[in-house]
This record gives sequence, structure tokens and C-alpha cells, in this order.
Amino acid sequence: MNDRDLYRREPAQVARRNLMKSMVAGGAALVLGPRAQAGPRSVVVETTDGRVRGLRESGVLVFKGIPYAASTAGPNRFLPPQPVAPWAGVRDALAYGPSAPQGAYAGIEALSEDCLALNVFAPEHSTGARRPVMVWLHGGGWYVGAGSSPEARGMNLAARGDVVLVTINHRLGSFGHLLIEDTDTRFADAANVGVLDMIAALNCVRLNAAAFGGD
Repeated sequence: MNDRDLYRREPAQVARRNLMKSMVAGGAALVLGPRAQAGPRSVVVETTDGRVRGLRESGVLVFKGIPYAASTAGPNRFLPPQPVAPWAGVRDALAYGPSAPQGAYAGIEALSEDCLALNVFAPEHSTGARRPVMVWLHGGGWYVGAGSSPEARGMNLAARGDVVLVTINHRLGSFGHLLIEDTDTRFADAANVGVLDMIAALNCVRLNAAAFGGD
């Protein structure tokens, strides 16, 4: 299966025009800002860390920027992913989380070390369907890319493939794969924390798939 099977791509001119708009707007064209309130388009799902609010879009339930681990900034830098703090009330999952620090997406999407988040695309009315679950690990050689990039957004695959699709962001480059030859045992896994992020995301999916209609 190639990319054309997974995603319906835009004509080149339209894609370039949209990219220019997003760069001028500082990325605003690429995300749905947290402006929606509870209403007919909103949907709330209970996860193991708290409730999240997503939106119904063209027959697909879309949840963006759900954290699966804590921020990797400051004291958590170069360390394995740490548990996310549960939240009270309903957390809006209406905007993509920041991408991992990298040169490729600077000016297109927000970049931050607080990047360990995932996005869920599920066919509407799927909460009792127990559909197959797919997790998309984006390309980029582990130093560029994001699960929130335009070509990785899963509306079409969820709607036409009848699956629950999850895309994730994880640490890249030196933040995710820096070998630290030091006697400090805290950094023993520094060269693999990007992979450990993926494992943490998969564990989050395992615990919460059923809430989004996945098997």
C-alpha cells in the first residue's frame, strides 16, 4: 500500500498555496484552534488520564494533541518518558500539539520539547464497534517530521478504511537519540528515548483504544 492508497493528496498548486498561507499565519492554517465549546459537533471520551473533548468532522471523530507522557523539557530532558499528570474536568483535544524541535518544521508548526502527544481519528458512532486500530509512525529518519503534518492526518483513512487511526509525535534528533557517555546512570537510555516515547504511546493506545471504538 502506498501513500496514494492512504491519503487523498491535494493538487500541487493547492498544496503549495496552503503551505504559504500556513507559514504566513505562523501555522494557524494547519491546526484547529481551541475555540469550540460543547455543542452538537463536540464529543467527550473518558481516557485513563481524564476526559477529552474532540469534534465530529465529516463523519469522523477527531481528537488532537492528547498527551501520552509528560513534557520532556528541563529535568526530563534525555530521560525516558515520564507519566502524564491526570487532569480534572474535560480537556480540549481540538488542536495539534507542538512538533518535536527540528529545523524542517520551524515556522510551519509550533515546536516544543513538550511534544509527546497523539491524535485519534475514528469513524463516527465507533465507540461500540471495536474496529481495528492503526498507529502511524511518521517518517523522517528520526530527525524530522511529525504525526500532525498535513500528509499524516487521518480523516480519509478513518472514514474510508473503517479503522481507528492514531498518529503520534515523539522526540527527534539529539533530543531523542543522543548517546551520552557519562557515569550518570540517569542518561543510560538517552540514545533511545525517542523509541521509548513510541513505546509509551503504544501503551497509551492499548489502554484507551476501546474508548474510541477500537479493538
